[in-house]
Amino acid sequence: MGASPAPVLTSFEGGRALSDFRAVGLLRRLRDRVPTITGVTARHVHWVASATPLDADTHTRVAQMRHQPDHAGRQDNDQGACSRGGRWLTQEIDQRRDRQDGTAPAKTAQSQSDEQTHRYDPKPGHPIPSLDDVTPGGIFVRRFQANPSGAHVIFTQYYLDCLSQASYLIADEGTGQAIVVDPRRDVEDYLADAQERGLQIVGVIDTHFHADFIAGHHEVAKATGAWIGFGEAANADFPIRKLADGERISLGEVTLEVMATPGHTPESISILVYEHADDEVAYGVLTGDALFIGDVGRPDLLASVGVTADELGRMLYDSVQRKLMSLPDQVRVFPAHGAGSACGKNLSTEKQSTIGEQRRFNYACQPMSEEKFVAVVTEGQPSAPAYFIYNATLNKQQHGIRDLDSTVPALSFAEVDQARAAGAAIHDARSAQEFSTSYLMGSINVPSDGRMAETVGMVLEPTTPVVLIAPEGQEQEVAMRFARIGFDNVLGYIEDPEGYFLAHQDQVRRASRLTVQQAREAMADHPVQVIDIRNPGEVSASAMIPGARNIPLAELARRSSELDPNTPVLLNCAGGWRSSVGASLLRSKGFVDVSDLLGGYGAWEQAESA
Repeated sequence: MGASPAPVLTSFEGGRALSDFRAVGLLRRLRDRVPTITGVTARHVHWVASATPLDADTHTRVAQMRHQPDHAGRQDNDQGACSRGGRWLTQEIDQRRDRQDGTAPAKTAQSQSDEQTHRYDPKPGHPIPSLDDVTPGGIFVRRFQANPSGAHVIFTQYYLDCLSQASYLIADEGTGQAIVVDPRRDVEDYLADAQERGLQIVGVIDTHFHADFIAGHHEVAKATGAWIGFGEAANADFPIRKLADGERISLGEVTLEVMATPGHTPESISILVYEHADDEVAYGVLTGDALFIGDVGRPDLLASVGVTADELGRMLYDSVQRKLMSLPDQVRVFPAHGAGSACGKNLSTEKQSTIGEQRRFNYACQPMSEEKFVAVVTEGQPSAPAYFIYNATLNKQQHGIRDLDSTVPALSFAEVDQARAAGAAIHDARSAQEFSTSYLMGSINVPSDGRMAETVGMVLEPTTPVVLIAPEGQEQEVAMRFARIGFDNVLGYIEDPEGYFLAHQDQVRRASRLTVQQAREAMADHPVQVIDIRNPGEVSASAMIPGARNIPLAELARRSSELDPNTPVLLNCAGGWRSSVGASLLRSKGFVDVSDLLGGYGAWEQAESA
């Protein structure tokens, strides 16, 4: 007999095979052996064997089936796209149809916390926006909503990419009572979602006094009459509800429980969310800045205002190792920040996790002594932006409340001239490339296509009057990003930058940006001050340009006096974005000859290995 014909194999690409925090751990181990490795990724591939090639219709149906979860599976819920309306949508966990036909799982501790009992359906009425609507830099907000385990809980996460900041709205569908946790200052999304669902926001809780943004508790309270809650150790100069460790807040069936988790700050709390008051296992825990995905909150930010990093580190050890790690593995973790935040050093891009996964993969959750924990979590932290202390202080005060319809005006050329003469700073939010071709003397370039707000806080003083140059149509968005970090002195924007530049041609310059080859030639011909503005943790993980000094961008403004303003300066970062910012900062301070390295140290390293 002849051999059977070989089957025809058809491949279909699947989802990611590595979560971000697993990829980080693998990358760290790989770099220990091969330091030049810069990234790692993996995806699943599905193979379908058939006697004959699949026809077009069958191929399409099989491709669709691989995205449909069975009763024990779950879909990737990271499919959201940023829309012009500021709404991000992924998937909603919705079991209402199961409840209607009597197939919903029984209410047990296991079914309440087991993701495998969930069904994932698109949220009705909100189609996923087109990728064409994505705004660079994460100016808008990512939303994901869940109705877990057939309960009446409404659980919404709002994620702001440009600040890596997460906030939450939690409500009881039956009573309509809702709580907002860690709101940002532009509160329109929370109010709109509450109105759409017929909810009453009765309280707003901050897990701590935030340092990286101005919280929106005053704005929410003004709009809704809600009480403002902080941990019991908090002291503010406005009325607050002090929430004691173990205190329960009933929204109906849905119940919140306060857990004191000091360490990032003395007053830090976490919030356990129970779908039903008598549940033994919480659906999830909002950990604020105590526990992140892949990291913990840094304990050193308050060292300069009366609490040492060592004291806070020991508090954090107890909060993480003894309190949060005592929770069951299946409890979901919802932090206040993600990757990119300066509130930690190793944050994942994942927006949620579980206690069990953090117990296995988070370096700070591994069993260790208190002394080792303090040493591990304090070493290699990025330099804190100067505005952090300003924000932390402002969040304790009855500061100005932002109007929901707040805008900044277009300024006439005469008004711009007057503002500049009075000492106003010019913030240019165009791309680094566009800025380099023509910029106004004295202006600082922090492009809107990256972490603009946090970076602005590194290079400008919070109370400095500011005039904006922004990409067309983004003027109000840029102003809002200033407001989110408490920079409320934006006077307005130049409506016609090209026209203003033409009217002030004597004040327009070109910025020097050098390739690796050009930088090498310049360094060979003249003395050059080479400044690496990466964070200490980045520099320790790789080499530096020969002769370079490390001054992180967050420290460059106050340490610029260490440099000679008359000797050429070459700045580099990892990829070229931050170094362009730093170069514009030094030029605004009167440095005569400043260049930044195109492609950053990555380009230098690549050229060295070629």
